[in-house]
Amino acid sequence: MLSVSELDQWIGERIQGGFGQADMAIMKEEIEKLNPGDVYVEIGVDEGRSFTTAAHYAKEGVWIVGVDYIDPPARNKYMNPPTGDNGWNPTGTGLISLGAPHIYMHGDANMVAKLFNQPISLLFIDGDHSYEGVQKDHNSWVPKVKKGGTVLYHDYDHPDTKQFLDDIYGDKKEICHGKIVRVRK
Repeated sequence: MLSVSELDQWIGERIQGGFGQADMAIMKEEIEKLNPGDVYVEIGVDEGRSFTTAAHYAKEGVWIVGVDYIDPPARNKYMNPPTGDNGWNPTGTGLISLGAPHIYMHGDANMVAKLFNQPISLLFIDGDHSYEGVQKDHNSWVPKVKKGGTVLYHDYDHPDTKQFLDDIYGDKKEICHGKIVRVRK
């Protein structure tokens, strides 16, 4: 298993994006708490930096589910960190299988939420950063997080994201490294 700095370097050579080492360290801390059968859901996979981080550090048997309406670039088919097979394997169908239990669903996250009925242990929201977008993702997905679970919101430095999270959680949230907000259920 790669260290956070090694994984950041490896990912950085393959994927662009704004999910850096400080974010990766928080993701690693939270994903490593999950046990086989637990479910991690990521809203807003984009090119896959955070998704790859979660898949890399998750124990075998943890379900890793990503949802985004953006097609992942073809180059992400190479997302296999040197120590494992956690990465993209495009099927050409709009559903990308990463090898059970890792799945990517192509579609609107709020529509997918209507069909998703598994209790979530760790939820990472990094979708639409408008106030309304964060609110929709929050309303669609946070009720699915089981008691004792954790919700991470990315890009607290975005004005609308910050405003929504301040409005909904006030001082009942933990701000990590300025970009991630952690809320325990």
